[in-house]
Amino acid sequence: MTADLIARLEAAERGSRELDGEIATLIGWKEILAECWEAPDEACSLWHHPPTFTTSIDAIAALTAEKLPGWSVSSALSQSHARANVWRMSPISRGSFPPKHATAKTEPLARCIALLRALERIER
Repeated sequence: MTADLIARLEAAERGSRELDGEIATLIGWKEILAECWEAPDEACSLWHHPPTFTTSIDAIAALTAEKLPGWSVSSALSQSHARANVWRMSPISRGSFPPKHATAKTEPLARCIALLRALERIER
């Protein structure tokens, strides 16, 4: 499922609520009813929709800090695309979590892809 979502994020011209929902589902959010979501760690707290991970740098930065505490993030923009990297240097074994690179049409999309690649690597 993660590989399919990453492919859709790479192909997207811009972020969308649909992509936000797919990321939210992947990280534990539950769609209770149409446009009624429950966050993974917030019992009895319902949201109209998940955060705008694919269109907001603040939203994806907060998610990255939550899911990858202590990791570093960088991004760069050009006229045609954005690049993002996430990495962690371990004090015991340098390079145990090498950088995960991503390229997409927008910076939030690239950051989403880099985050998902890092989470996928950790889960292995």
